Amino acid sequence: GGPRVISELKRVTSLIKGHGKRKQWQKAIGAYARLIEQDPAAGGDVVLHNALLSSLEKGHRWSLALHVLEQMEIAGVTPDVVSLNTSISACAQGRQWIAALTLLRSACSLALQLDIISYSAGITACDRGKHWAGALQLLAEML
Repeated sequence: GGPRVISELKRVTSLIKGHGKRKQWQKAIGAYARLIEQDPAAGGDVVLHNALLSSLEKGHRWSLALHVLEQMEIAGVTPDVVSLNTSISACAQGRQWIAALTLLRSACSLALQLDIISYSAGITACDRGKHWAGALQLLAEML
């Protein structure tokens, strides 16, 4: 796309981030949907998806975050470590330790290198889900 399309993509990504900060995940989804309707090619932008994932995480919408992550892969958008970490954090918000651990284990198939944020989010999910063994295992892997 030309400069105008890129400018609109940046504007909407920024708008989605703002909605996320205000925990207005519904507005973030609406802004995303309108952009994709106007410019389907924008659906290939990982930064746009990460902004949406972040707004869903802040809005405690872990299941929607997992859906977005799945849709990214279906659409051929390769999730990055930010996508993964944000989705794991969303699972932690919802006390979904099994989903969080599943995401952590998927890092290899996505050829992603886990970082301290990945492990910390996974440990938090295990902690909130009262799965102490999982938290200890992640801590051991991290060290």
